Amino acid sequence: PLRELRLSRETEYYHSVICAGPRLVVNGVVRVYPHSEGFNDKSLFRRARRSALGVTRTNKLLMVTTNRPVYLSKLAKIMQQLGAVEAVNLDGGSSTALYFKGRVLSHPLRKLTNLIVVYELPAKFARIKPLLAPSPVVATNGSRS
Repeated sequence: PLRELRLSRETEYYHSVICAGPRLVVNGVVRVYPHSEGFNDKSLFRRARRSALGVTRTNKLLMVTTNRPVYLSKLAKIMQQLGAVEAVNLDGGSSTALYFKGRVLSHPLRKLTNLIVVYELPAKFARIKPLLAPSPVVATNGSRS
């Protein structure tokens, strides 16, 4: 399940950590308080295309986008109705996109620089991983030795 990252003497291993927000569902309850979490962007308080991540009680991952503009409170209710016990808002608006099993379900309105990619099998991810990350670029000053 999604957990808050806490600094402590105990070492806990995380495969991935995503910073996002505001939270939408906490312990199965709709909880949308952007200001109390430090979010002040005006776009959060109007209707927009949205993206969210959630986890169900049985630890299934929910990846959701809306193609129609909705308020955060509506997105939170959608996530709860889908069974999320924990859910968080992701970037939305022109960044909203969802690709699943060879089909684009939500088309982004701009080029994306950050993606969340989920693979069912680690071996499949290992094969594609070199294609996902940009190649390292070595800066030169233009002179040749």
